[in-house]
Amino acid sequence: MVESRGAKEDMRLKRSFRRIMESGTHNLSAEDLSTHLTSLELKVKSKQANIAGLQVADMVAHPARRWCFRHFFNMVDTRQTF
Repeated sequence: MVESRGAKEDMRLKRSFRRIMESGTHNLSAEDLSTHLTSLELKVKSKQANIAGLQVADMVAHPARRWCFRHFFNMVDTRQTF
């Protein structure tokens, strides 16, 4: 499940998710993915739905992104998060 970003972006994300689920990745086969993920269809919810799991994902993802940019790309994000 992901938060909606806009009609075009949502459709691109859904297509990419389906392609990965059907073809796999360099590291995981489609069979491996299907044993752990229950659907070929990505669920998209609006931010207004205020789903707790998506809020937690936002809180975890942003610091992880900042860490990756700093350690792997030597880039510092100076924007305030909260």
